[in-house]
Amino acid sequence: VNGQQVTVTYPQFNTGINNGKSLEYLFSDSGTGIQEARTGLNHLFKDDNGYLLYDSGTNFASIVATDGENTANDNDFVVYEKPYSGTSSSNFQQAKFAPFNRLSNYNNYQGAVNYYFGMRISFNFWQPEDGQIDGEDMVFEFSGDDDVWIFIDDALVLDIGGIHDEMSGSINFATGDVELYYDSDGNTVHTTLKEMLQEAGVLTNNADWNGNTFKDRTQHSFDMFYLERGAGGSNCRIRFNMPPVPTNSLLVEKDVSSDSEEAKYFLGDFEYQYQVVDEHNESLLNKGDTYDIYDASTNEKISTGTVGDDGIFTLKDGQQARFTAQLDDNGYATKYGFLLQTSTKEYYVRELLEDDYVAQYGSVQLTVSNDGGSQFDHYDPDSDEGQDYNQFTTCTSGKMQGSDGTNYVVFNNQIDTSELTTLHVRKEVVPLLDEDSETSFTIKLSINGVPLTTDTQYQLLDADGEAVGKPQNVGADGTITLQHDQEVVILSRIVAGSEISIQELNDSSYTVSYKGQIQDSNEWSNDGFELTTSNGVATGTVTTTGKPVRVVVTNAHYDLYTSLPVLKQLTGYSANSYTFNFAATEMELQGGKYVKKESQTANTYLQGATVTIDSTSDANGTQGMIYFGYDSSVGTGTYYYKVSETAGSDTGISYDNNYYIVKVDISEEAGNKKAVIASVEKYNAQGEKDTSFI
Repeated sequence: VNGQQVTVTYPQFNTGINNGKSLEYLFSDSGTGIQEARTGLNHLFKDDNGYLLYDSGTNFASIVATDGENTANDNDFVVYEKPYSGTSSSNFQQAKFAPFNRLSNYNNYQGAVNYYFGMRISFNFWQPEDGQIDGEDMVFEFSGDDDVWIFIDDALVLDIGGIHDEMSGSINFATGDVELYYDSDGNTVHTTLKEMLQEAGVLTNNADWNGNTFKDRTQHSFDMFYLERGAGGSNCRIRFNMPPVPTNSLLVEKDVSSDSEEAKYFLGDFEYQYQVVDEHNESLLNKGDTYDIYDASTNEKISTGTVGDDGIFTLKDGQQARFTAQLDDNGYATKYGFLLQTSTKEYYVRELLEDDYVAQYGSVQLTVSNDGGSQFDHYDPDSDEGQDYNQFTTCTSGKMQGSDGTNYVVFNNQIDTSELTTLHVRKEVVPLLDEDSETSFTIKLSINGVPLTTDTQYQLLDADGEAVGKPQNVGADGTITLQHDQEVVILSRIVAGSEISIQELNDSSYTVSYKGQIQDSNEWSNDGFELTTSNGVATGTVTTTGKPVRVVVTNAHYDLYTSLPVLKQLTGYSANSYTFNFAATEMELQGGKYVKKESQTANTYLQGATVTIDSTSDANGTQGMIYFGYDSSVGTGTYYYKVSETAGSDTGISYDNNYYIVKVDISEEAGNKKAVIASVEKYNAQGEKDTSFI
């Protein structure tokens, strides 16, 4: 295991033996009791479902070179496919672990067995959240003979000293339990990390503990000392999953917590932004620099990141960025030199929260830990401690230096669900034909690249935004079903900064368009939630907190269209229901006057409106819609239309004989055509323009 070298502390004899002499002479590579020492050894352990494991009972291991010479630069263990099986009937008499020997076959050694050797494993490690790695308790387990001493933070935690047959011990960092199995009376000895360290005068403040184990995200040193000196039989089994701390490094982790698991789930690919700066607020990272990205829960590398503009790097929830100083062949730093243990350069880590997104997070808890200690600071972005930086509110760590050792910085953001956003989806068909009224449309929704789950619920709303019926569950692959003039609200709340994707899945002849809206003071506005459409999928980023957003999905019978609302009012009526029709006719200019065009322009479509007024409830009139539709092949230019009421047969009604000239401009930009109503003019029955009409 390669890791950060800890302060050198060695086991010592009891005071009554050899005057309490240190065993440094047996474990230091320059010790007087050493005939040969190998350091920086690799490849002894194999992966065992997330744990590192070596078991001499299943695999023999040797550090003797293939030519049989014990060369000092041979740092790789040779691990055999099988264990040494031997000829002894007693398992305890078999030399299953003899790293200074090789096997000629699995029953015989090459030469005499070397029973006199020691081994030291040293590294620093992090205490993960809840003492677990990928949902499993973080543990260290050992069994073997003879002497084994485990020191954590220079305190003796597990003592299996003496010449003995196989004995075992374990440390559970999730619970703090320390177990020694098979003492001299054949019993189990139980203690705890807290008891052993505080007895040694280490971490005596109870605030440094979480029950009987270490507080989360604290750094600690680990030393295992092993001696084989029984001159008969040898075995060793080591299994652990403690994440070692890399040297000359900086670790930055993102952790988001919320009382809403759905809010966390829908973070998906949401990325948070960070910088590393010096005391002058200058970035210590350059655009194009790379860093490793780890899964914080499994301690496994998942990708490589690249630093962007202004030295900004990004992380998602549950990820950890690792920056490690890089050296050339002469030992000079080529990148991230400020992280070297010899460096006294000051640096700070800060999170950048876009100003519009701050309110939904409340306070940000920042944890900085190294050298076995931890510091918990709370930064409230709404207070003076939040510093402005290019439209960002920043949360900045305290001063750090490479000489501190590897620093581990965790930014925890607590989501305030009351400040989150709701998503509405509305369905419209234009113009609405008889065959459209019963058609259902399937729409797929994703947030930050994550389709809505079948556990997600949505609520159908009426025209006033009130709930209709009971909530329903989203279908497979994030789908909901809507008909014309229906609107739903997704009941799961969304973090501002999230990207929403929406796609209608119906295979039809409709032209589908998407419009983003935001609700302010109970009114829907077309400004504030912009959507872009590519390959039939519309995407947009929620940019404000606490304000609902809406996507209007419109199916048109044309490639492009525009529409004109008409309001019909009826006065002096008796109690009844009345129907009125409005038509649109294409016109052209001749001699300064509008006349009916003899043949309608190809690839254009006009849809009139029918309005029904209920005299008992529509005192303010009823609105209809006139549609001007076009195929994509229509030419650009200006088109003129006359909109008028079609006189009915009811002799008791005086129908409106005014008419309106609607001017529609069709333009094209970047290959996309659009139709826009440029102007509307009012004329009386004699063709005289009403100049007061606006």
